[in-house]
Amino acid sequence: MAGHRSDMMKLVKLAKKNGCTVERTGSGHWSFTTPNGTRITASFSPSTQHALRSTIRDLRKAGVPLRANHSPQAGRHD
Repeated sequence: MAGHRSDMMKLVKLAKKNGCTVERTGSGHWSFTTPNGTRITASFSPSTQHALRSTIRDLRKAGVPLRANHSPQAGRHD
């Protein structure tokens, strides 16, 4: 499980590099605000790889240019 949290931290850094504002909410979740204003909320430490992939998918759908070979879970085979 620690691996998923570490991957989420990598995603936070990558999202910031791509113009997102990232904050912790009062309930402990991550709040990503994309450059176009879309807000995406994610778990602080996702319990599954699926939760992390869902956050990546949502960021991409909102226009954040995350490339597959630079995504946190790239190369992982959990």
